[in-house]
Order: sequence, then C-alpha cells, then structure tokens
Amino acid sequence: MIKNKKLRSVLFIILTVFIARFAYKYSPKRIEFLGHYEKVGAHRVNSIEKLTAALDYFEIIELDLVYFSESQTLDVGHPPAPSISLTFEKYLDAIPKDCRPFLWLDIKNLTSENASEVLNRISLLLKKRQYLFEKLLIESQHPEALELFNDTGFQTSYYLPVGLSKKPTSEQDSAIETIQLALSKNKKMGVSSNYLDYEIMSKNFPKRQKYVWKIDGLTFNNYSPTRKILKDTTVKVVLSRFRSFKGNR
Repeated sequence: MIKNKKLRSVLFIILTVFIARFAYKYSPKRIEFLGHYEKVGAHRVNSIEKLTAALDYFEIIELDLVYFSESQTLDVGHPPAPSISLTFEKYLDAIPKDCRPFLWLDIKNLTSENASEVLNRISLLLKKRQYLFEKLLIESQHPEALELFNDTGFQTSYYLPVGLSKKPTSEQDSAIETIQLALSKNKKMGVSSNYLDYEIMSKNFPKRQKYVWKIDGLTFNNYSPTRKILKDTTVKVVLSRFRSFKGNR
C-alpha cells in the first residue's frame, strides 16, 4: 500500500512538471519579463494565424521579410523555410485599425542596392493604410542600407554579427571596430542582437538604442541578466519566443 502511494506521488509530480513545462512553452507571459511587458514583443510572427494570436498579448510584433525586385513585393517568411506567398500587404491588411502594434521588420536581403526600392514599397503600403512610420523598426545586417529609412522617419537597427560574445578577443575587437565605424556614419541607427551579446552592446554602444531577443527558456543563469536588460532604458524592445497552435512558422 505504501509503495503504491509513493508511486502515485512520483507519477503525480512527473505529470505536474510535464504540464507546467508544456504550459510555459506556450504561455505568452514569462516570469523573467514581469513588470516590463510594455517592451516585450513576439518573435518571428510570420503567418496571419500567428499574428492574430499574438495581437491578443503583444503590442510589439517581429516578422521576417524578403524583397523580390521583379514583382516589387515583400514576402513574409524566414529562409530557408519555404514561402507561403504571404505578402507584407496582406499582412498589414490583417491588422485591425484599432490595434496597430509596433512592427519590427527583419528584412533579410535589404542592401544599399535595393534600399530605395524597399523604402518606396514600404512607404506606399503604410501611407495607403495610414500606418505611422515611427511605429516600424527596419533591421538589416547592412547598416549602409538604413540611412534612407532614418531620413524618412523610420526607426532602424543594425543587426550585429552573430555570436560576438563567443568570438576570440582579437576577432571581437576587430568586429567592434568595424561596427563603430558603421555607426559613426548614422547617428540615429540602433543596434540589435541576441541578449547574450548585451554586455558587449552596453559597453561599446552605451547610448545607442538597443533591440534584443531572448528566445530560449528560463534558467537560473539567465534570469538575472534578463532582468538587467529589461531595466536598461536604452533597450527599447526584447523579443520573446511565441508559439501559436496555428500558423506557427
């Protein structure tokens, strides 16, 4: 009898932990973000279904775009995932007029060569819908492509090289020198990276607006660093992983 009770207790604990982990995985509210939800956004919202779900919880939405010059369209998607033929135009039309979030646009192929085309296309779509330019962040790995957007009233961010904090000191110093040179040419441009690179961002670009993503799970080691990031007034957005039961891509 005692053994059966112990077995039931162990099974109950295991089941409780499993349910808690599942609930946390799909919960839009995270313990580490408490008290700072106004700057927390939904990461990689690349379908209408996921957008609809995210708008119930977030005022900041991040999505990925690829520009096709032949058709002058912006395709919503994150390569190498196959396209679902969802244009940015259709995406904007799915946003209710009384619930317009701040949009973080990660434009995967934005360069100085197509910046003017992309700017004209986005501007046209926004003006048609009376969507304010200042409610968008334009992000690119090519900082030279962002100047036109800043001049037009958009917020912009330089998507920093991946894994700065993991690079050897010599490579890290060289990368930071290159980044600082690029930033010196655009005083309005922010910087964006994984939260693991926050200390580098804070030390080397202290006055720049910062946009970070924290899309891993909650651990003992990352709770305090996350809270520190959220309290930094130069950090404007922290992206959180958001899973929806439909359209999760």
